Amino acid sequence: MFQRTFLILVLFLASAVFLFTSCGEKEEYDDEEEYHKKERYVDKEDDDEEYDDEEYDDEEEYRKKTGKKKAASVKAPLKGQEDFEKGKAYLVAQDYKTAVMQFALAANQGHPEAQYYVGLSYAEGKGVEKDMTEAVKWFKQAAEQDNADAMFKLGLACYEGDGMPLDLDEAAKWLKKAAKQGNADARKKLDSLKKVLDLFESAKKGDVAAMNSLGYNYFYGIDVGKNEVEAVKWYRKAAEQGYAMAQYNLGNKYDLGQGVEQDYTEAVKWFRKAAEQGIANAQCNLGVCYGNGQGVSKDQAEAVKWYRKAAEQGYAEAQRYLGINYYYGQGVEQDYTEAVKWFRKAAEQGHAKAQYNLAHSYYNGNGVSKDVTEAAKWCSKAAEQGLAEAQYTLARMYDRGEGVEQNYARAVEWAVKAMDQGHADAKSFLKNSYGQSKDPDKRALYLGTGLWIEDL
Repeated sequence: MFQRTFLILVLFLASAVFLFTSCGEKEEYDDEEEYHKKERYVDKEDDDEEYDDEEYDDEEEYRKKTGKKKAASVKAPLKGQEDFEKGKAYLVAQDYKTAVMQFALAANQGHPEAQYYVGLSYAEGKGVEKDMTEAVKWFKQAAEQDNADAMFKLGLACYEGDGMPLDLDEAAKWLKKAAKQGNADARKKLDSLKKVLDLFESAKKGDVAAMNSLGYNYFYGIDVGKNEVEAVKWYRKAAEQGYAMAQYNLGNKYDLGQGVEQDYTEAVKWFRKAAEQGIANAQCNLGVCYGNGQGVSKDQAEAVKWYRKAAEQGYAEAQRYLGINYYYGQGVEQDYTEAVKWFRKAAEQGHAKAQYNLAHSYYNGNGVSKDVTEAAKWCSKAAEQGLAEAQYTLARMYDRGEGVEQNYARAVEWAVKAMDQGHADAKSFLKNSYGQSKDPDKRALYLGTGLWIEDL
């Protein structure tokens, strides 16, 4: 009963207000015709004003045409602005957890800058657990509302494949948008990415050399984030179109299991395609596959065939392998002289293992006259390149004075270098020849290595 009475009272008051308002309008214009004339004039004037605003977008043009100053548009305050401001205050106070909560309240109301800050919180793991997928979601929402900072962050995520699939197209799109809005970081990034973006554009147009170069850049992280899977993708695109170097690179990735599951059969397939096009690296690797029986049946004669093809092109690794096969008579008749010939060719190109093989041949007089001085010379070259076996051998030569003047300090120096690379014999040599020596000079040098601590 009370509710019904209250409802009637509300309706009565509403009617009274309406009548009062209507009377107020009629009192201003006692003459009804005058009233309607005035109303029509006002409506027309309003219409003209609206028409003028729409027709003249340029302020100066509008003033010239109408003789009036165009009314300034007033933007409504952004929804969530209050929550956003609170979030900024908490951020300054380094209360990240509360800050991100406030930013989220504003972001869910569509506030673009708050959306950016929520994304940033997830990207940096401040106030929330780090989550790039969630960060990208918020960056994208803000970027779609023209937030330049969010555009930059989204572009980076696309470029690095962080929190989303790697996509250079999208990366370029958002970085360009951010740069256009004056984001300095985006402009710098675009400048640094010019080469790789140009490669990407060429690759999209079917340039197989650009595809192979993109694969190389991704594999080694040159101008782009290191990404072996993406590298394989681009190598494959070029390889399937017959680009020989890409076929070799793809075979290499299958051989080593980089960016793709290791598969020797697949490696041999791509090495062969490249080898048949004359790529020396591929010919050598195909020879190794035959020599080791990886992906194909073991066949030393076939290995020698492919080593020779690459060696005759001056490929040092193949020259050394061919020398090894001649030295041990694998796939060919044993021939030390021929072995030394190929070792020397590779050694003169700076191939450390070939230098050591040549030193070994001189030391033992196989294929050349025995010459320990020449052996020490080539052993030194290999040792200086960091070959542990050569370092250990050189240590022994200095210890005994073979091919070099005897020098215990140099012997210990090279033995320690070899030992530091994990050469077990070098460590035993130091302990036995120096640690247990009665020569005080040798004992002193041994103490300097610190190995005596292990003997305590």
